[in-house]
Amino acid sequence: MAATIAKAFDSTFTPSKMLKSIHSLGFLNAVTQINEDFESNCHPYLLKDNFAKKGMKLTCASEALRNFVSPYDSTVVTRLRKKGFDVLAKTNLDEFAMGSGSVEGIFGPVKNPWSLMTQNFDPNSGDFVIAGGSSGGSAAAVAANLTPFAIGSDTGGSVRLPAAFCGVLGFKPSYGTVSRHGLVSLANFFDTPGIFARSADVIEEVFKMLIEDGDCQFDSTCDTSILDRSSSLDNSSPVRVGIPQEYHVAGLSPELRNLWDDFACRLQSELNWEVVKCNLPMTRYVIPCYSVLSAADIASNMARYDGIEFGSRLSDEELENCDDPYKATRTKFLGQTVKRRILIGNYFSLKENLEKYYIKALKVRRLIFEEFVTCFKADNLDLLLTPVSLNFAPLYSEFMQKDMRTQTEVQDVLVSGANLGAIPACSFPVKLSENKVN
Repeated sequence: MAATIAKAFDSTFTPSKMLKSIHSLGFLNAVTQINEDFESNCHPYLLKDNFAKKGMKLTCASEALRNFVSPYDSTVVTRLRKKGFDVLAKTNLDEFAMGSGSVEGIFGPVKNPWSLMTQNFDPNSGDFVIAGGSSGGSAAAVAANLTPFAIGSDTGGSVRLPAAFCGVLGFKPSYGTVSRHGLVSLANFFDTPGIFARSADVIEEVFKMLIEDGDCQFDSTCDTSILDRSSSLDNSSPVRVGIPQEYHVAGLSPELRNLWDDFACRLQSELNWEVVKCNLPMTRYVIPCYSVLSAADIASNMARYDGIEFGSRLSDEELENCDDPYKATRTKFLGQTVKRRILIGNYFSLKENLEKYYIKALKVRRLIFEEFVTCFKADNLDLLLTPVSLNFAPLYSEFMQKDMRTQTEVQDVLVSGANLGAIPACSFPVKLSENKVN
């Protein structure tokens, strides 16, 4: 086990202390279940409840899988177990990871630990700051110091957004470098296991453990050969950072805009990095493209939840009194956001719409991918620096004033591009907001 993580486990993150903290901060609703068969000779971490862990429930925060017990381990779990880590608990999320607030699962909304800084906060009732989604439970757990690191999934920003809202680091690797075998599929094009931690050193060490054994035989999309293991930033030449001008989008808060500019200036003055303007004109098509492709994938992936092979089933009486068991099962056990995504995805997948929407979105995705490649090469860039969200984490009451589809489009506008481009991306905290809550 790497030294940075080993040092943390020496005192702070023992299983007993972590369990005590999880119970005392249960009002955050960050954890969905405890692993009763935790191996005592292992070091604990937390896992988003859409990853398979043999013997533990795999709920995806949905009634459709409330009591489903996984018969196998995901590759992420297997590789961390090989290094001496076992899952102590699973973390909360939006149902089937569809959302950007971690507020629409069967276990209830995740409360951001920074809610404790709001005036008159009541842990059992009242308003609170959301954690972001869909991996809000993992982000909140790390922010509350319940675990040295947690695993989440990122399809369109679901690691980086909650990391930003909760004030921790959230890393989405390049698509395919970490196997998604055992991660319940949302959108196959984009699903990527991600890592939350409070330091970059811990994220680096966990990432190394996940890729050390190379490609996964159970995942045809896994390709660790794309990693340039010899590449690193050094002092031989200044690091070049690009500022995409198209990310100055409408709705970006003045406070975040100023923080973005100030941090870019700090990179120049304190680290002597070169900061240059660059252009990604296809940015305007990111959300429409992502919406079409992800919805089509979702409609296909959700077809397996039919109440026959696995998961929640209708009672015998209910089956006798319905004409369409498939429809009745999905009506009863799936939430409104999931149903809406299925309907939209099926519409895009209709024969008469395939060329008009789906095939066109595939072509746009290729253009977005190529634009990222061109931008890095043409301007000789090492990094891009952008905000993660348009504003700081909102209160639950404010967030729920809009439907989830609208919220997802608003919250993901600055992060989904990295998923379409299949590039790595990391969210990191820079400064406490003026309202002191994130």
